[in-house]
Amino acid sequence: MSHRGATYRKTDLQIHSPRDANWVGGRPDDSRAELTEHEIITKRIKWAAEFVDACVAKGIQVAALTDHHEGVYCWYVWNEVERRKNQGVDLWFMPGMELTCRDSVQALILFDHDIPRALFDKARNALGLKADVEENKRVGIEVKVMNHDLEKLQIILDADPELVGRFIIMPNVTADGYKHIVRDGFHKRFAEMPYVGLYLDKKYPTDLRTKAYHRVTGQTVDWGGARGIISTSDSRIADFSDLGAFPTWLKLAAPTAESLRQAMLAADSRISYTATKPPTLYIESVSVKNAAYLHLDEALHFSPQFSSVIGGRGSGKSTLLEYVRYALGISALEGRGSDWDPTYERRKALLEATLNASSEVEVVLIQDGVSIHITRSHANPDRIVMQVGGQEKSISMSDAKKLFPIQAYSQGELSHLGEGKAEKRLFELITAPDQASFDGVNKAIKDIDGELRRLLGQAVEYWRLEGQRRQIDAQLITTKAGIDSIKKGLGGLDSGTQDILDRHQIVGQTSRWLKNLINEYTESQGNLVSAFETHLAVSEKNLTILSLPLADAAQLIAGALREELTAVTDAFRIIIAASEAFEQKLEINKESWKSVLNEHNVQYSVALSQAEKFTADLQRLTFLEQQQLQQQANRDELTAKMEDLQAYTVEITRQSGDYSAQQALLRQLTSSSAAKLVELTNGQASAKLSLTDDISEMVDAIATLFKGSGVRSERINKLVDTLKGTDAVAVWWRLLNEVLDAFRWKISGLSMTEARPTLPILDETIDAGGLGRFCDMLSVERVSQALTAVSRPRVKLMHKQKGREVEFSQASQGEKATILLNVLMRQTGGPLLLDQPEEGLDNRIIGDIVSAIHAAKSQKQLIFATHNANLVVNGDAELVVDLNAGSINEIGAIDLPTVRDAITQTMEGGKNAFELRRLKYNF
Repeated sequence: MSHRGATYRKTDLQIHSPRDANWVGGRPDDSRAELTEHEIITKRIKWAAEFVDACVAKGIQVAALTDHHEGVYCWYVWNEVERRKNQGVDLWFMPGMELTCRDSVQALILFDHDIPRALFDKARNALGLKADVEENKRVGIEVKVMNHDLEKLQIILDADPELVGRFIIMPNVTADGYKHIVRDGFHKRFAEMPYVGLYLDKKYPTDLRTKAYHRVTGQTVDWGGARGIISTSDSRIADFSDLGAFPTWLKLAAPTAESLRQAMLAADSRISYTATKPPTLYIESVSVKNAAYLHLDEALHFSPQFSSVIGGRGSGKSTLLEYVRYALGISALEGRGSDWDPTYERRKALLEATLNASSEVEVVLIQDGVSIHITRSHANPDRIVMQVGGQEKSISMSDAKKLFPIQAYSQGELSHLGEGKAEKRLFELITAPDQASFDGVNKAIKDIDGELRRLLGQAVEYWRLEGQRRQIDAQLITTKAGIDSIKKGLGGLDSGTQDILDRHQIVGQTSRWLKNLINEYTESQGNLVSAFETHLAVSEKNLTILSLPLADAAQLIAGALREELTAVTDAFRIIIAASEAFEQKLEINKESWKSVLNEHNVQYSVALSQAEKFTADLQRLTFLEQQQLQQQANRDELTAKMEDLQAYTVEITRQSGDYSAQQALLRQLTSSSAAKLVELTNGQASAKLSLTDDISEMVDAIATLFKGSGVRSERINKLVDTLKGTDAVAVWWRLLNEVLDAFRWKISGLSMTEARPTLPILDETIDAGGLGRFCDMLSVERVSQALTAVSRPRVKLMHKQKGREVEFSQASQGEKATILLNVLMRQTGGPLLLDQPEEGLDNRIIGDIVSAIHAAKSQKQLIFATHNANLVVNGDAELVVDLNAGSINEIGAIDLPTVRDAITQTMEGGKNAFELRRLKYNF
């Protein structure tokens, strides 16, 4: 079933025909010779076709011919528009006239598109206009002032039952000259006249002089309330060049006087002087197949703005919304019961009872102008099939939630939210539009969290190696002392033998250095070659892709990439050649070194044989020198490993700075979101950032650090108190640096040889014995928790109650629900589905909710199932769906009599709602 609600249409409702006395250009029936009646009709039919073509070309969707006191050309255009309907031409046409009253005030009168000509003429006669319009003449009848004042026109025509409700009169308020109703001294007449709409010639309301503008927009008390105003082209040129100038976009359900009247009554949501666009994401339609209840084999189309689903209890309102939620993966089958969702079990049972293996729900979404078909079959309920542009893809429920951010609340959920967790939920709602930014910050924090944990692992390994190297350094000292002592005792050797023995240690060190050099060079050269090869492969791959026809700019980039690839390839060849040359020289030098080494070893053997009397000492010397070489090799290996890890200190400092920056950004985002609460709640609530943050993660980390240490709670509380200032993050990182110093002292073994380092914050708050036990119990797990603890901003929420601010927690349940609803509607985002949002709300604030609806529906789609007539009528629902026992009873906008009847018959207070809508404008 297609959407039959009210939609914005581009209008021009004051256009003149060639019979106008001030027509510019040739007329269709201009001729030197007298034309026959048939020839005149033929030419006028041709003009009507040209007129319709011009309207279509200029995007006009509603047009009206309004000649002075007559409508001869109206019927030619009416016939042409009717003929074009079968060709898919989207143009509504309304017959009309321009009237000049006895008091020289001008007005437009527009009739229903399907008013019979006889009834049109009957209206002319009732107004006392000249009966004979001299139809075959080129120029219309002479316009004479009518015998009635402006106020009497409505009374005269309403006296005829056939005309009641089939016309609308709109006075001229152009305020140029004297033929208008906003002249000085007309305030009483203007305030009391029974007309809801006004019109302007060739200008917009903002073009009026300040005094006139204030009068027509209800800002001057003596002139009554605001009225709807349309701008028109007042076109009367043969080439149609000014047709559609000063267009007005009106939200209409049909080309009827009643639809125009409803638009005038809700001008703030139905009249626009610029082209309007639908929300970036909205639900276009839903269809339900083979369900036990609510058969919608033919798709039900929603309005992109505000759709209301009405009906008695058991009519299927909630079922319809739940089926939409089911298709999108956000129904009771996917959710979990909560203390603020009282209908969860009932909704879940409904789906399980009404859907079977053959059931299928399809929702069509429009996102950025693209149609997206979402289908969920109950035979395979764990997946959603998405079709876009002929391509089909299965997605999960979580995928659907991320792709299509749709908010949905069941019956009573908002009012229950107000009971206990409303403050938390309100904060979540006001930050929702910036969720992507919050997600980005939280992801960055999580990434840094992982990096800090990794760096701590490096630090612990570095400290462990540091302790091992300290042990080796001690061993080297004792080994060297033993070598020096033995050498000192070899005083009887000749100087040559002594030199050879002394040089043996240097030769060993040189061999070790050369081995390390070759190993490091081989690894480094391999990495360099691999990097070049990877770069060349990626560049060649990109150039293969860029071989397709591309824009000039892309071709230039591709050319530059080819040049770079050539240069890199040349450089790579040079590097390979240099490496090969170096390796050849290295082999020669290695052979040369082998000769030197062999020669030394021979000399060393001879020297040992010449010192037979020192055999025992020399054997000990040989052992110690070999031991020294091994110890030095071990130290070099440890040092190499430590060099790879030593950057941790710089990295932890840098990452801690990034961590602090992200926490500051989180605070900034929260502050920005909190500032929006006043606007989002229409002044009912406010929020501001607390001076102190939520440091619960830090408090938990401190508890973990001191767990089992026996430190008294009052001392730990004193430590926690140091964080409760305005700069908790800075204090926390000073404390963390002390924790890291203590952990290093433990892991590296310094605790065995040196006193504990000075820890200013900890020494100030914790006793020495407790600190000792604290250091002993430090572990990677404990320190990691502390290192990644985050300070989170807190918001103080306030509610305005009887002119004074009180804490949000002190507001009533209904007040909290009202604030939550205001936020939901006023913030930007995807479609909002609400089942009976009025539940739990104070009736006195329904008017505020209506205002929120008007503001919201121009930004986001609203779909409400409701019993409250005021939300539907004065919220100006573009589409009303009346359900009865699972079937659609009526559908359309409130412009349609059948829909209005459904509202008054089905909804409590329906008649009062329409009366309130009328009284809103003092009519």
